[in-house]
Amino acid sequence: MIADKLKHFDFPENIEIEIFAEEGEDQLEVLLRWALIKDVDLIIMGRKETLEGNGSLAKGIAKKPHVPS
Repeated sequence: MIADKLKHFDFPENIEIEIFAEEGEDQLEVLLRWALIKDVDLIIMGRKETLEGNGSLAKGIAKKPHVPS
């Protein structure tokens, strides 16, 4: 479903796009760990269409300073 939504955007052919769906106790730490491992330049987060949420993961990402090691 995410890949289908990304097709609507005009990304250049040379951009590598990977989609991961991960579960875990501390989603913020999992996301930041993968972002560091994959040397991520951009993270796109959105709203759920059917499930309730409070945006805690997005808020945590915005508040957490990241300094590459």
